[in-house]
Amino acid sequence: MHSVAIGESKQGRNFAHDSPREFGLSLVLATLGRSTEIERFFGSIRECTSWPVEIIVVDQNDDDCLMGILESGRKLGLPIHHLRIAPRKGLSLARNEGLRIARYSVVGFPDDDCWYESGVIMRVIQEYMHDENIDGLVARWLDRHAHHDQPQKLNPSQQRRFSGVPIASICLFLSTESVFAVGGFDEHLGVGTWAGSSEETDLVFRMMDLGGRFVYCPDILVRHHWAGTAVTVTGKLSSIVGGAMLRARGTGVMYAKHALDNTVVLKGLVAPVVKIFGFSGGLRGIAYWLGTALGRWQGFARWRRLRTLSSSAVTTGNRS
Repeated sequence: MHSVAIGESKQGRNFAHDSPREFGLSLVLATLGRSTEIERFFGSIRECTSWPVEIIVVDQNDDDCLMGILESGRKLGLPIHHLRIAPRKGLSLARNEGLRIARYSVVGFPDDDCWYESGVIMRVIQEYMHDENIDGLVARWLDRHAHHDQPQKLNPSQQRRFSGVPIASICLFLSTESVFAVGGFDEHLGVGTWAGSSEETDLVFRMMDLGGRFVYCPDILVRHHWAGTAVTVTGKLSSIVGGAMLRARGTGVMYAKHALDNTVVLKGLVAPVVKIFGFSGGLRGIAYWLGTALGRWQGFARWRRLRTLSSSAVTTGNRS
């Protein structure tokens, strides 16, 4: 995939051609409204200063709340770059802005409340030194995924059935040029948008569509507290429905945008409806599955409609 020309992509940004990047790892950390969590992340990578690495903090805050924390990180010897984009907000937007100034040939996307187990930086760099032809490395989310997997290459057909290796943005370490080749993140997806999830799945699918090669390394461990659906079924019922709907729209978009197999789509659209009528999880559980069902249907229907309108416009233009 590295030979794919970098240029304008309908999926993401128009990343201009650039000179070859130095070998190393750029970490693009988009943040809004957090502080102590960022200090924890900095502390978890303090041993990485002997490796070619940089941390690009993309600041979406409207004030200077991060200045002291960034200074503390620099005192640890960390090469931190501060990029302010406020008042613009959005996770995919922020990551694309960070990508534009990335110095190194590999890029990762830590959340502002995640942290790394010891040796992550070293292991990622070693994997890319060992095999420079990979386009993506997937680490294991220690708090969510059990350690029963073996190192393996990702199978695109399995991933498109959501039966392969679980993908989370905090676990992705990608070839910077390969990310540029597909136009970066789709800014219509992810936190801060109408479809508040699935931006990393979309990116990986698009890279795989161009022949991107991914490997899964379960011994590279990323931390991020995970409480399952328990965290989504607290608060008012209306908030539970709304939150679930927001996240599920991204999944629905994936069904239509990537023309997934009909059995995958049908199962994904019907399963939450079955959960509702099965009274799964009591009243709050029903609210969660109701929001999930509505969100998936909304995302699927909206993208299908937009794609149909786009195709009609192209057809009309060709006839004129």
